[in-house]
Amino acid sequence: FGHTGPLKDAPAYDTIIQAMSGIMMETGYPDAPPVRVGTSLADLCGGVYLFSGIVSALYGREKSQRGAHVDIAMFDATLSFLEHGLMAYIATGKSPQRLGNRHPYMAPFDVFNTQDKPITICCGNDKLFSALCQALELTELVNDPRFSSNILRVQNHAILKQYIERTLKTQAAEVWLARIHEVG
Repeated sequence: FGHTGPLKDAPAYDTIIQAMSGIMMETGYPDAPPVRVGTSLADLCGGVYLFSGIVSALYGREKSQRGAHVDIAMFDATLSFLEHGLMAYIATGKSPQRLGNRHPYMAPFDVFNTQDKPITICCGNDKLFSALCQALELTELVNDPRFSSNILRVQNHAILKQYIERTLKTQAAEVWLARIHEVG
């Protein structure tokens, strides 16, 4: 929690930091309670930032012959990993919603069932969506007005997932992954 402030002497365990930073509020499914990120994310964030600070201080010492004080708080480091949720909150005052495996600004971006096991599909732009549709032989979706832009795909993610998953369930994951890889 840092060297100053009301929590300066409080123990900073990973799960506590995940909860207090808001990471857990973004993790999980909409109709379920918050979920801890599977790995010790807060511990790792603090460590990575500390490493970066140490390396920067050593580099600075080589250039200036002066030392530096490195001060990292796990909470601060973890808060920086909130990415789009934090920016959305600052801009709108609204807390981000838990989305499961979806992304708030890209679709399709989820875990999909195939005939034998789930696969993850992430399309961050229209070109990738078009390539995915080609691989799945769902080219009619590219011109479907509900899916003609990323923002529309996000708005219509549930129906889009149904179309994609209906097709994916006809063959094994290995087949689909090979086809998707072929089209890029």
